[in-house]
Amino acid sequence: AGVADTYVSLSYNHLMPARKAAESAQVAICAAVKLDRSSIKVRNALINWQMHCSWDLTAAEKECRDLLDAGTADVRTMQLYSSLMNLRGRHQDAIDMALRAYRLDPDSDLTNGQLSLAYFYAGDYGSALSFVRRTIDLQPQYLMGYALLGRTEAELGNWDDAISAFHRGLEVSNGCSFIKALLAYAYAGSGDAAKARAVLRELEQDSHDECFPAYDVSAVHAILDQENEALQKIHKACGTRDMKTIFLLHDPRFARLRNSAGFQQIASALYSEGTTSLPV
Repeated sequence: AGVADTYVSLSYNHLMPARKAAESAQVAICAAVKLDRSSIKVRNALINWQMHCSWDLTAAEKECRDLLDAGTADVRTMQLYSSLMNLRGRHQDAIDMALRAYRLDPDSDLTNGQLSLAYFYAGDYGSALSFVRRTIDLQPQYLMGYALLGRTEAELGNWDDAISAFHRGLEVSNGCSFIKALLAYAYAGSGDAAKARAVLRELEQDSHDECFPAYDVSAVHAILDQENEALQKIHKACGTRDMKTIFLLHDPRFARLRNSAGFQQIASALYSEGTTSLPV
């Protein structure tokens, strides 16, 4: 189960090609299920794989619901279920579930991080900011904390603070490519299109790499009003199974594209793909 979760994390941070990571995670999950299908760690890892790799949200939600109904769900289950509710557009439910986990373990970076994420996708950026800062205080090396901090500051229009957060993320990650894309987004939002394009050119040198952060790069093109380029990169992200694309419909960075026919076509295809299931 731990190996499966690690492959998912490697994919999410663009340290391993998404398809290869998903396949390796599936092998690990199948082995774990054969060893102990009732283990909460195994079932949580299965939910994680179903959500982020097979994109089978229906199966993931059933697994979460079964654990909650049986009274065996733990904080990790609730964290995963909160994320799943965000993907379903049930943002208040996502907050409620994240709060439930937070009350069980208020000093955990996991529960604080999930709560900040739930508030972020609900559009409550003030609350998101409070909890993501607490998350970073609890875990100063938490890369996704800096990513969310910068994105939250960006949604609040605090572009200098967003840029600062992303620079810190680059330091923590030793130059992670998707953080570079987020930095380019912040430069564009701040009005410095030249810097944004310079970072994009740097990133494009690795555009043929299977770990290329196409989803986050597409957001930079979107804020620069380059719709065709943005849609091309979203299509590329879907093609490589970039797991961040599952948030496409709820990501505020793409609000300006949602009425375009090209965006709707991609989103429709994406949300009809979650049909992969495990032989368990």
